[in-house]
Amino acid sequence: MKMNSFGSTIKEYREKLTLPLQTVANYIDIDQVEYNKIEQGKQMATRQQVIELAEYFGSDENEFVILWLGDIVASQTAALERDL
Repeated sequence: MKMNSFGSTIKEYREKLTLPLQTVANYIDIDQVEYNKIEQGKQMATRQQVIELAEYFGSDENEFVILWLGDIVASQTAALERDL
């Protein structure tokens, strides 16, 4: 069973509230393109952005941090496997 990524989770929250990318990006003070890359998993959010997004969506901060850390571990594991 695949765990949800941080990006897919925040995208689900945003879409559930029918918010445009720009609205959420503005809240965490980044541009829409950068926020879109975070949702797509092409760019990692900072820890501060993770906390701000949990606050924005009224979600559990720990849940968001765990998902974010899981993405970091997956990314590092993939990089190590490529180097083998």
